[in-house]
Amino acid sequence: MRTVFVVAALLLSACTQEAGPRQPDQPQTPNRVQVSGELASADSLGISPPPVRRQWQYQVKYLAPEGVKVSQGELLVRLDTSDLRQRLQLRQADLAAVEQDIQTSGMRNEKKLEELKLNLAEARMNREKARRKFAIQDDSVARLEREKYARDAAIAEARVSLIEQQIELEREGAAQRLVMLQGDRRRWQSRVAQLQADIGKMTITAPRDGMVVIGTTFDGNKIKEGATVFAGDDLVRLPDLSRMVVNLVIPEVEARKVNLGQRVVLRLDAAPEKEFHGVLTEISPVFRRKNQSVPVVVFDAVATIEDADARLMRPGMTAKVEVLL
Repeated sequence: MRTVFVVAALLLSACTQEAGPRQPDQPQTPNRVQVSGELASADSLGISPPPVRRQWQYQVKYLAPEGVKVSQGELLVRLDTSDLRQRLQLRQADLAAVEQDIQTSGMRNEKKLEELKLNLAEARMNREKARRKFAIQDDSVARLEREKYARDAAIAEARVSLIEQQIELEREGAAQRLVMLQGDRRRWQSRVAQLQADIGKMTITAPRDGMVVIGTTFDGNKIKEGATVFAGDDLVRLPDLSRMVVNLVIPEVEARKVNLGQRVVLRLDAAPEKEFHGVLTEISPVFRRKNQSVPVVVFDAVATIEDADARLMRPGMTAKVEVLL
């Protein structure tokens, strides 16, 4: 019996040696993905320069301080209006000139018509005299004299017709000139009104309550007073701090683990003692390199924060985020 136990022990030892050393246990798949994130408002209203005819760049004269909470109607931005005011002066001069033309044209027309009416009265009187002379049927009037009276009567009649036509043409011409001048007046009135409205739009007030976040120029610098900005630039933004999201940058290797609707937990770098919660609401289908210096492939995602704290949270703050799998 002792021999049997020895043989069994030797066989067991040989099997163990053939199997080799015992491999360590594989680590368990983690139940969360840890990434970094940056806070943003889910409802951020951008304020851009107003659309103005023939103007593409603007100079900032005043900006509300960044971080200040403003109420609806409070001053946010004031843009330079010197160019618009120069254009307004020119258009006002054009309007004044056409108003003067209308007045002068009316006076000139009245004077011309008065002269023509006097000429018409005189022509009608001469026509009446010529008719009376021609109507005399007397043997004392020689044939040549009667022929002269006939010619005078015809000339007088033609003179009356001519002056009547001149009066009619003068009235028609005056009406046409007035229509043209009134059209010019309406055009300049419209331009003056538009420029006055454009000048008013250069003073921009807050369309709603919010906190001021100053915009940036094309090279990434904060806009400041005296800066030149362009149409379409965001001068300031008014984020709604009660509706916040966190923008996530997730490594490519985690792509298969992350799905819409997954819960997230985040802690602000500025207040790590407090935990906030949310849910993944957007996942970009496009992958990209993180940046030029870090050639790691990543994709973007957005999580909506369900318990946002307007007292602590500000757009641009960073956070540590865990996506629960």
